[in-house]
Formats: sequence, structure tokens, C-alpha cells
Amino acid sequence: MSTSREMEFTLNLVVTNALAALEFYEKVFEGERGEIYEFTNRQQENEANIKLGNVKLRLLDANPIYECYPPKAGEASPMWMQLMVADVDKTLKIAEFYGATDVQAPSELMGLRHAQFTDPFGYIWTINCVLKEISFQERYEAYLTLQAEQASEEETDFEDAANFRQQTP
Repeated sequence: MSTSREMEFTLNLVVTNALAALEFYEKVFEGERGEIYEFTNRQQENEANIKLGNVKLRLLDANPIYECYPPKAGEASPMWMQLMVADVDKTLKIAEFYGATDVQAPSELMGLRHAQFTDPFGYIWTINCVLKEISFQERYEAYLTLQAEQASEEETDFEDAANFRQQTP
């Protein structure tokens, strides 16, 4: 028997310390704290939940018994989070104050101000804020221009729009 529920998305992040990660994300992103499972007499079993916008994060202590491992220091993560914030510069400064490492300084592209950092737990975050609403066509053209500039800087061939299909939702 199934019950009707609104679809929810929860992203599970394995970290070295779930409670410390909760504090970091609360301070940096002003997230909404959820349930916390703290076992003071047992290590590697803590869990903390936080909501950032409309996405829930479940922060889990690393636990080799369940093959739950955090990102390895010094290795590129195969994923990153992207989050819209009210003020990129302010958010980045707060993140750095609490231990994040700057990956990409704030810059502007395609109507967005954005920056990127690695949090103290090894996850990469791209933070954005909208400066100017632009159409898909304008973003597409800006993307092609950027790719052409990068290709000429790297002295590689750029096969224009032939290999990049425009798709709209």
C-alpha cells in the first residue's frame, strides 16, 4: 500500500564529522536544521540533517563498516554542489572564515556572479547569484564565445556549434 507524498530530494554526504559539517553549513548557508542523531559514546554513527533551499542534506559520519567514506583529501571530487545565494562575495568570505578553500575567485559570466570553494569536508560548492536575467539564446551564444576563446588560448580546435546542440526545455 502506498501513500501519496510530495517528492523530496535528499542528498547524502559522508563527512569526517557530521556535527561539525552541520555547523559549517548552518553558518555559511543559513540552512534550516533538521533531525540530529548524536551518539556521544559511539563514533562514526552520527547523522545530522539540514535543509538548504528546497534540498535536504543528510550528513553522515564516515563509517567503514557500511563502506561510507568521505572525499579523499587532495583528490578531485566527481561531483559538486551548485547553490544560488543572495550575495556570492559575502557567502564566500563566510565559508573561508569557517575553513573553506577558495577554488575560483568571484567573477561574472552569462548574467551570473559566481565563485567556487571546497568546504572543510572535501565537497566542492559553486555559488551563484543572478545579476541580470538573460535568455537561453544569449547564454548559448556566450557559451560558444567562451569555448572559442578557451580553444584559441589552448591552441586546440574548436568545432563551433557542430558538436554542441542547442536544447531548450
